[in-house]
Amino acid sequence: MYLYQIQQRFEELLEDYKNDLPEPNVNQPEVIQYAIDFIYEHLFDQQLTVQWMNEHCNTYGDYYLSVFKFHVGCTPKYLWTKHRIEAAKILLKDKGLAEAAIGDVAFNLGYAAHATFSFVFKKYTGYVPKNFREKHFSLEKNKANKA
Repeated sequence: MYLYQIQQRFEELLEDYKNDLPEPNVNQPEVIQYAIDFIYEHLFDQQLTVQWMNEHCNTYGDYYLSVFKFHVGCTPKYLWTKHRIEAAKILLKDKGLAEAAIGDVAFNLGYAAHATFSFVFKKYTGYVPKNFREKHFSLEKNKANKA
């Protein structure tokens, strides 16, 4: 597969993931809905930080973070990290991206460094990305051999 095809596949899968994200709860305050929309819109941007979100949503301080956590059930950073890791699992399991470097997966998910992505991925899944991918494809191969 050519590099541009791999990049196209990344973009296609990540766009599909974003399109399947749940809508913010209409019972939440508008500022919370706006923040969630902002996070979803910029989910795979490297510059996504709490500070950047606060600047764009005109919200600041620990009070806002506690209100966000009260209404959403987690912090903004946890929300986008959880979604990035779920998207990573999809990318790592995709046959069309089987030869893509883990660093390319990390970059497309918004991580500037492969090591940071690997650390976070292992924290959330118990596996480093390479081992997660290998385990998935070996299980898939075993299923195919049994069929």
